[in-house]
Amino acid sequence: MRTPNSAIRPPCGSQSPSNFVDLFWRLQPHGPPSQPQPQLAFDGHRPPGLRLTAACLFYIHKMQDVRDAGEPFAALDADVILRSSDNVDFRSYRIALKLASPIFETMFALPTPQRGSGGDEQKDGIAVVCMAENEKALRMLLSLCHANVEMALDTLDDIATAVQLASKFELQNARIAIRLLLREFASTDPERVYALAWAMQSRELVLRAAEKSLSSPLILPKRAETSVPEFHDISAHALRQLITFQSRCIFAASRIGEDLSWLRAGQIPARGKEKGEDIGRCSSCHDTKVQLKEPTGRETRIKNWWLDYLKRVGKLFEEDINAGGVVRNGLPILFACASDASCSGGCTTQEITSTLVLTAESVVEVRIREIVEEALQKLETPFG
Repeated sequence: MRTPNSAIRPPCGSQSPSNFVDLFWRLQPHGPPSQPQPQLAFDGHRPPGLRLTAACLFYIHKMQDVRDAGEPFAALDADVILRSSDNVDFRSYRIALKLASPIFETMFALPTPQRGSGGDEQKDGIAVVCMAENEKALRMLLSLCHANVEMALDTLDDIATAVQLASKFELQNARIAIRLLLREFASTDPERVYALAWAMQSRELVLRAAEKSLSSPLILPKRAETSVPEFHDISAHALRQLITFQSRCIFAASRIGEDLSWLRAGQIPARGKEKGEDIGRCSSCHDTKVQLKEPTGRETRIKNWWLDYLKRVGKLFEEDINAGGVVRNGLPILFACASDASCSGGCTTQEITSTLVLTAESVVEVRIREIVEEALQKLETPFG
């Protein structure tokens, strides 16, 4: 069964009853190929009834379907009319469009057919240019081209359309405003913003969206059914960079207490290590052993409860990474470690808790930010 194809639309300069008859005929549903087709030819022409119906539809299309967009695209002194795919006419000025877009500049540089030559359609003596965009998209395009027209881009779907238009028509000035709007959605829709940032070739926005995506990484099993429509428009390389970035961050952050090559003795709170010069050292804490050996050869004994906290808190980052929420998100782990480490020789539960809060803020959060920053630097983009 053949179905109408919305992409088939006669150009403005070729709309005539005969063309419309042929188009109408091609869009009609016919029987499946297995069934014999009826003989519809009549003296080598389309059946009279079909020609009459199509002709009537053509004139209805010409007389009723086309309407004006209204303000602010209704200037009487406009020198060009852009017609949307759903037959809405927008009056504009060639100079404004040429200044905004090199695509329009090239288009208007082409020779203009003379009136009556069968070229482009005219309306009120003004050339009509048929566009592939529908009314909403064309209104947005012209708003991007005209600096004095307010543009309402309230949703990410609207911004996604604006990104496509800015790319298609090479609207350099509009891209600046669009990037600012996209930043506001990086926290709520990081994957979509990431893909749109690739389309706009904005590394700054790509990195921002990638970092925000760590709040719920795409690589987790719970995100398996997530659909990101903009991923259809980016390369496999771009998607792989996001997945690799998330994997690097999760792997390094979750092993923060296993691989201590990043840790230096000066970062450890005094109560968390066994050193004679440390004030507040408790001799009754569980046994310690040499846990940390720096590249210089310096050895530091780390209290077991402190290292245990570091290992446990790493588990937080197997699901998401939020460098600023380690204390808040890890309170159950913190209290459990403080309770398990309680002793009677001076390190009270309250003192241990304070030490672990300090550890979360000054050690763990700092390290997580370093991990994310290192991974961002490794994220490859073909643009700067």
